[in-house]
Order: sequence, then structure tokens, then C-alpha cells
Amino acid sequence: MNRMIRTACEFLVSQNQVYIASTDARGYPHLAVAQGPTLSPNGFLVFEEWFCPATILNLRTNPKVVVAAIDRKTSMGYHARGAVVQTEENAMLNGFVGSREEELRGLPQIRWRLIIEIDEVMDFSDAFHNDLPLENPSDV
Repeated sequence: MNRMIRTACEFLVSQNQVYIASTDARGYPHLAVAQGPTLSPNGFLVFEEWFCPATILNLRTNPKVVVAAIDRKTSMGYHARGAVVQTEENAMLNGFVGSREEELRGLPQIRWRLIIEIDEVMDFSDAFHNDLPLENPSDV
């Protein structure tokens, strides 16, 4: 993992809230909000979250994602592109909600662990910025 990817991943881990964008088979995007991930020993982002069904359905068709976050104090952040390399269910509700079944239909029932390998990062800001990949000077 190059230094810029590690820096971006460490920033994403430090955030309380990050955004994960996925696309369905037709190319329509879906945006999920998650708590900040952890970083695995091999440098992958690891999310454990009650993702909505649309996110998981998208990942079954297309594992490519964007993970982004911004520090509101500095207006700076990172936009990281990569792919989900592993998904696993790690908690499940029993689905019994009695008389509220209709009201709660479609809400997440499974907590998922997503392991994401990041392969490219860009600056992300609510200020003027470009969309060029960030590289280490030694990578050029």
C-alpha cells in the first residue's frame, strides 16, 4: 500500500461518519452512510454496519465502491476508490416485529462486515479542488 492510500485510509478511520457509494446493474448510484471503518493489518478498510439492502444488492453485481469523508473544520477530506473483497453477515435480527411488520419492512435486518481494498485516492473538499489521483512523489 502506498503512503497516500494509507494516509487516506487512516483519515477515513478517524471520521465518525463516512459515505459509501455503490451502483446497481443499470449503473444507478446508491449512497450509504456508515460509521468510520477500522483498518485491517493488511491495510483494508473494514466496515461493520447495518447496511440497507440496496447497498448489499449492488455489491453482489458490482464490488467497486467509493468511500468518502470530509472534516468539516478544515473542509478537507478524501475520496477513495476501491473494491469490496469480502462480505460477511455478522449479526442478524430475528425478523419478528409483530404488529409493526408492515411499518418496518425493508429496513436492514443484517449487520454486514465489508472489507474494502482501496486502490486510488483523491482530495475531497467542499472548496475548489481537482479530481486527480494523489500520488506519492516516489511513485511517479
